[in-house]
Amino acid sequence: MDIILRFTFGERDAVSLLCWLGRCNARLIAERPDLPGLYASGVRYEREAVETWCDYVQLLAQKWEDCDGLAAARMGELLARGWRALSPGEGGYSDAKRLKLKRIHAEVSLTTRVEPGEHGQYHCVVRYVVNGKEYWDDPSARLGMLPNRVTAREAHDRIRTRVRLTGIQRLGIPATHQQRLAADRAAQRVREAIRMARRSA
Repeated sequence: MDIILRFTFGERDAVSLLCWLGRCNARLIAERPDLPGLYASGVRYEREAVETWCDYVQLLAQKWEDCDGLAAARMGELLARGWRALSPGEGGYSDAKRLKLKRIHAEVSLTTRVEPGEHGQYHCVVRYVVNGKEYWDDPSARLGMLPNRVTAREAHDRIRTRVRLTGIQRLGIPATHQQRLAADRAAQRVREAIRMARRSA
């Protein structure tokens, strides 16, 4: 099913919608433990002409996505698979495995780079927390966005040098009431778009 959303861009709304997609991906991955992990799936980064957000199953079928879909997929994988979504060399792997974390708090975040007098350039990454420590992942950089693929450690270090980061949750602390309301409003807009699409079909 295709759904077209038109909304006035705001960082918080965009992140809320992508985190909603990440939670949908977590549910899909939990229901289908046979699905491959993102980095073992053969999926690659590819820039889109028209912004399209795929859930995890559609992403695997399509075999490519840009930064938003890849970040939401990685978020879902961390939420659904916990320590099993990490591999040696990725931040937090040892602690997550030792603690046998069944779920790792994760969220999609935007990195923003704004040049004076120009519009911002946004890039979606994943922030996750293991044992109170914050880590970063950049699925796009690891799956072909850059001329040379980077390691998990290089992706983490690359993100830490960004100018500004925008996200909903901090350090895995549960969302506040207002943050949950903002996420609920974003989800309501998606449900309304689905209803409108069905009416016009």
